[in-house]
Amino acid sequence: MQPSIMSRTDMRHYSSKLMAAFLLFAFSSQAGSVDRQDAEPSLCFDGRGSVCEVALAAAIGQADEYDGTKVMVVGYLAEFQNELRLYLSEDARLVGDVASSVLVTGINAETTTQLGRQAESYVRITGFVVTLKDRDWDRTSIVVERAFTLMRPENRDRVRAIQRESELKS
Repeated sequence: MQPSIMSRTDMRHYSSKLMAAFLLFAFSSQAGSVDRQDAEPSLCFDGRGSVCEVALAAAIGQADEYDGTKVMVVGYLAEFQNELRLYLSEDARLVGDVASSVLVTGINAETTTQLGRQAESYVRITGFVVTLKDRDWDRTSIVVERAFTLMRPENRDRVRAIQRESELKS
């Protein structure tokens, strides 16, 4: 069960658990490795460490399977109650579908600042899925290494026009 509002003490407790969990993954010899037998090989690739490109819905819905895995996901980044969350879409954000979103936090202060500047846009995020469980709640987060802005909502019509032109030329 996940409470909708956490006290400052709970948030500090959660933040320290999140950082401890991330450090455990970051410094373990298997950080970023994809050990799951059911992972589709076409979605996982080697580059600077193993990364699995997954749908955000899968990372949220199957968080236990991706726990500790380095993933690449796409979603709409927005602030909700002083937290940055990655939503499935801008519409999900507009209707307040927090259950279909995931908390995102930077791996360091610089990354967190960069994420804040990218809020209210579609982004591609690379980071580690971390699921913390407590007696009364569990919470999934993505600890972000990198984030790239893909599209801001005000550019949607322009992007669609470029796509149509490209389709007509094909």
